[in-house]
Amino acid sequence: MRRFFLQREEDATGVSGTGRVADGVEFTNGWCVLTWKSEFSGVTVYPSISVLESVHTHGGQHKTILKWIDPKFEDLEEKSNQIEKEETEVIKKEITKELKKELTKTKKKPIKPKVTKEKKEDE
Repeated sequence: MRRFFLQREEDATGVSGTGRVADGVEFTNGWCVLTWKSEFSGVTVYPSISVLESVHTHGGQHKTILKWIDPKFEDLEEKSNQIEKEETEVIKKEITKELKKELTKTKKKPIKPKVTKEKKEDE
């Protein structure tokens, strides 16, 4: 999900007010939901952000701007992949460090084979 809000400088109708007039969310499938912050609050669903913008920003006539709170989905995915890669490197380093530690312990203490005496069947 990616959050946004509508910022309006002029209110031509006197209904929605000015300032931050609505909050919204764009889902990863492209659908959007918008809720108004005025006393005439409601929730509306749109098939895309472009449809929502064309309906509510009025082509910039009333100085209504859609402002994003969260980064683009692609940026989030890229960031997530980078974090995963960094975490994997840290884990590899930790495992390598532990393995080296164990190898050092093994080299210091000679391993003595266990010798077991076999019992003879006739005893």
